[in-house]
Order: sequence, then C-alpha cells, then structure tokens
Amino acid sequence: RNEIDASIITYLVRTNVIKDLKFGSYNFDNSPEGIMMLQLSLSQSQYFSSKLGKDVKRGLEQKFNMGWQPNMCPNGYLNVRDSKTGISIIKIDPKRYKLIKKAFKLMITGNYSIPEILDKLTNEWNFKPIHSKTGKLSRSSLYRIFTNIFYAGIIKYNGKEKQGKHKPMITLEEYDKIQL
Repeated sequence: RNEIDASIITYLVRTNVIKDLKFGSYNFDNSPEGIMMLQLSLSQSQYFSSKLGKDVKRGLEQKFNMGWQPNMCPNGYLNVRDSKTGISIIKIDPKRYKLIKKAFKLMITGNYSIPEILDKLTNEWNFKPIHSKTGKLSRSSLYRIFTNIFYAGIIKYNGKEKQGKHKPMITLEEYDKIQL
C-alpha cells in the first residue's frame, strides 16, 4: 500500500531473493511480464489506499460541517444511524446521560472531588461506561469527561470548533466554571 514496500518487493523478485509470488488468482514471477504485472497490482493497491484515505477525510470534514461529531461520541451519548439521511448522528444515551449529568452537577457545586464523584458514579449509581474494557470508569476518564467541551455543545475536529447539533449536557458557563 505504499511506494517503498512496493519497490522493495519488486526488487526482491527481480534479484531472485523472492523466486515468485503466488496468490489465489495471480502469479508474479521474475520475467518482464511478471514484474510489470506486479508493479501494476502494487500501484493499484497504493492508489486505492490513498483514494480511500482522502474520501474518508472528506466525509469526516463534511460531517463536522453539518454539525455532527465526526468520530465516536463520549459517554452519555450514542452514535445512531439516521434512517432518513443514512448518516450517523448523536442521540442521548438513556442509560448514561442522566448519570453523567448528575456527576457534572456535583462537580459544578465545587463541593466534591473527582475521586468522590467517581465513587458515587461507580458504587452508588452503578455507572458502566460504554467504551471500557474493564466495565468501570477510571479516574482519568472522568477527568476527560469534565474537560471535554463536547458536553457543553461544542464539537472539535481538525483544530476547528463549532456548535454541534447534539443536545448539550451543560452550559458553556458551567463548563468554564469546572475548568477553573
């Protein structure tokens, strides 16, 4: 999928380090035709990979410009495919939204530390994060939640920020208060 690997493979076939390459429907040997076909196949593969990367970036940028987070949304929200447009939009997670919002309310009061809020989330409210291998929210993950401006309705992508179309969990003023 890249020019350097393609040239190394071609060179190894040409110098008989690799005698020939056999695949299910292709065979590349050390003949002028075999080398040409190998280079054509490798070139097509590199083109496909580059074009796919460009198309994905364009799609992510387009999604951002429409007001949607172009990657996975954080805890409290879900990526859901819209049946009308076919694009992935962001909806409230009925299991986690209220619990994360309660955690924000505790943090905004200034009366609770991160470990105290984490303890409430985990032990009292039985919070289970959606993107976790352990099934538990870590302290660093809770810090990331409280410092993520997405919860105040702002989306970020590629160094840019804009108002998102998702329902904010807190106001920008509340977000700013937590960051102090």
